[in-house]
Amino acid sequence: MRAVEPVNMTRSEAERIGLRPGKTFDHFIINQTTGKIEEKRRGRVTGLYKNFFTAMIETRKGKEFKECFPYYLLRNSDKSERIYIRE
Repeated sequence: MRAVEPVNMTRSEAERIGLRPGKTFDHFIINQTTGKIEEKRRGRVTGLYKNFFTAMIETRKGKEFKECFPYYLLRNSDKSERIYIRE
């Protein structure tokens, strides 16, 4: 049996969900064997592109770095990562 590849979203679909530059979100990294959250990070969207978006991520120690995320993570169908847009 083949693993199903996640189908990516486009920029317009992500904007319909409510993603736009300046929005904050929570990014959870999940352990696949136990199903428990290993790491929680908070980020701020800096740019939207055709198949991914960029964000400034804050660490617990107060450092910031830029990271790219594919839009399909917004669907929360991936078992290892989840992204929730904050209001």
